[in-house]
Order: sequence, then C-alpha cells, then structure tokens
Amino acid sequence: EERYATLALFKKGDFDILLSSEVGSEGLDMQFCNVIINYDLPWNPMRVEQRIGRIDRIGQKANKLHIFNLCIAGSIEDRILNRLYEKLNVFEGSVGELEPILGDLSKELNLPDLIELSPEELNKVMVAKELSSERKKEEVKKNRENLEKLLSDDIIDNTLVSSPIHVNKLQALQEQTRSSTIDFLRSKEIEFSITKEGKLELTEDQATALVKVLIFANVERKSEGTQYMERRSEIQKIRREKSVVLNFDTNENDGLETINLGVGSPLMQLMTGHKTSSLVQTQLLHTSHSNCFAAVYRLNIKAGRKKAYLRTVIFNSKNDIIDDLDYFEFIENCTDLAEDKVTETINMRQVALQYIDQQLTLKDKEETDHLNALIDVKKGSLEKHYEKKLIKIRSAINGSKDENIVRMKTGELKNVEKQLKTKLDELEQQRKTESNAELLGLVTLS
Repeated sequence: EERYATLALFKKGDFDILLSSEVGSEGLDMQFCNVIINYDLPWNPMRVEQRIGRIDRIGQKANKLHIFNLCIAGSIEDRILNRLYEKLNVFEGSVGELEPILGDLSKELNLPDLIELSPEELNKVMVAKELSSERKKEEVKKNRENLEKLLSDDIIDNTLVSSPIHVNKLQALQEQTRSSTIDFLRSKEIEFSITKEGKLELTEDQATALVKVLIFANVERKSEGTQYMERRSEIQKIRREKSVVLNFDTNENDGLETINLGVGSPLMQLMTGHKTSSLVQTQLLHTSHSNCFAAVYRLNIKAGRKKAYLRTVIFNSKNDIIDDLDYFEFIENCTDLAEDKVTETINMRQVALQYIDQQLTLKDKEETDHLNALIDVKKGSLEKHYEKKLIKIRSAINGSKDENIVRMKTGELKNVEKQLKTKLDELEQQRKTESNAELLGLVTLS
C-alpha cells in the first residue's frame, strides 16, 4: 500500500524523481513519465524490457521515451553487454523476442569465473558466446522465413491434406519437404539410406547421380535468371562433397556435407517441378463440428510476388457456411478415425468450388488493389525524382547562349526523358496479376 501512495504523490508532482528497487519493475503503471534511468543492468534482457514497460504502455502521451543505461566503462559488465547487445543489434533486429535468442545471461555465464579471467581469456569466452548467439539468431530468422514460405511458395501440394495431423506448421513443412524429396529420388531411381533421425544419406556415386539429374533439370529452366543461379550454386555444394546428408530440420547442421532442404529452397523447385494437386477425400473427428463437411482449398495469387493462402471452409448439412479458417487451425482440432470411408456427393464438390471461386475473386481484387496502390506510389516518387532533374536541365538550356552547351543539354534532356518513360513502362508491366484456385480435399467431419 505504501508504494501505491508514494506513486500517487509522484504522479501528483510532489517530487520529480522516483528511486525504485527491482520490485518497481512489475505491476506499476507510470505512463505519465517518459524517462527511465537503469542504474544497474540485469543479466536477463527481459528484465530490462519489463522496466521499460512501466512507461511504454497505453496512455503514454510523450512522442519519445528516453531510456538511459548506466554502466562502468571497461568493466566485465560493459564488455559483455556491448558485445551481445550493440554488436549483434539485438534490439534493432526484427528477429523476435529477446529471450529465445539470448536467454538469461546469468544462467549461461558464470560471473565469478569471468572475474578471474584475463582480458584475453575473457575475449575468447565472449567470441564463443557471440557466435552461439549469432547461430540462434539465424535459426529463429530461418524458421520464420520457412513458415512464411510454407504458405507463400508455389510448391505446396496435397501432402498436407493427405497427412492431416501435424503439431505445427514447421513440422508440416519439414515432413512435406522430406516426403517430396524421397518421391523425387525414387522417381529418378536414385538409391539412398534413411538415418534414425529421418535424414537421407547418399554415397558419392548416389550424390553424383543426383547432381546429374539436377543439372539437367536446371538447364531446362535457365531462363529463370536469378533462380537458375541460386539452384546452380546449391548443386555445386552437393558436387563438392564425397557423400551427402539431406537434412530437413532447419535447427540442425551436422557438418559441411549436410545439405539443408526447406520447402522454399532452390533445389526443391527442381524436385517438385510444377505439380498439380489431386483431390484428397478423408474422414476426421473434429472437436467442435460434426455431421458436416469441410473443403480444404488453396488460393494462388501472383500480384508483384507469389502468394498462396491455404484455407479450410466448413459447411453444415444444409450447405451453409459455418466457418472459414486457416488450414492449420482447422487440422489441429482434428483426429483420425479408424475407418476412413468417405462418400463424396457431386453437390459437395459444387458447393465448395462455388465458394472457392467467390473467395478467389475477393482475394484477387484485394491483392490487385494493394499492388496498384504500391505502383502508384512508386510512380509518383519516380516522377518527382526525375522532374527535379528535368527542371535543372531545362533551366540550363534556357539560361545558356552557348550552342554547344544547349546541344549537349538537349541530348541529356532526351536521355533523361527516355529513362523516365522506360522506368514508368516497367512499373506498368508490374500491374499484371495472375490468380487461380485449387480444391485440395473434401473432409467429412463426424
């Protein structure tokens, strides 16, 4: 009660500075302040976040918050925090929360041991710690990218629907990639062995056979420019190794001979080609819905860049829409049935296709409008940029009596106008969009 009374006096303005222990870092709302001075710095970065959260909250009216961290120059604390925060740019990076990357430093680094180390020994410890943190940072980043590619890459097929039970998107990603790779190797009659961890091992001869197949497939798609070069680089990695391990877990790397494959990796583009999905029919038990059916579908939109939306729509017995949700949200509430008998009716397919067509029209318009707005902004910026150049050149032409200068500037004017027209035409070409939809599966919910 005493601290709340003190806080009320502080808010009233009876004094300008409030000195607080660690207990003040939680449960107190001080959005009427805009300055925090950390006299000590906790080893756990999340503790600092909690302190900042006292003033960085709803109701804060200041345009800028000032956070000051006091640290003795040259101390172990100074060197460690500078290494891990400033050099790694943890606060500025968009990797995610701090805790998964750095954890609690007090648990990972033994302060009494560090005090006994010489500057050279301390430096070695910190370099090792820095490299470890960098690896964690990259892992988090790659996992995020892979999860995005799971929905935005154009090689998602019916693997997800035919094997519906997945703990999360990342597991689904890894399982689909592994399954697609195995199918590819078998179709090309390339032998391999499977480890206990589910990785694929190829001997030198088997890896050579794979390289030949991939090179041939890549040459056929040479016109794809940058993607062609990316795939070529990945093929060279396999070519350099005597034996190869194909790994599908982005958090693991056994060594230089390990090739990490994700659903969006360049090599997967060659292995999957341009598959089309076949319709899957199954029967599942859902925690919230019964005596109805669901349709799993995918919307493919190319408006500037490729996007794919994997969704599930649920219909009741009267064919009314109950819900439309992300595929993974739907499947997490499903369990397999011992019997998998599905009686598809023509009506089920027609109802699903009609709804999917409507959704494609809406999503296509949404993405097209967004793309056009973006291009309009780019065109406006481009025209302003070149208009300044043109005004300057025209001014030079009008202000000069030297025929040589006028002739030179006139030529320059035409070149700049041509450049502007070319760039504007290129932007207009980007307005072209493509879209299509696929019905991937029909699911009877019991």
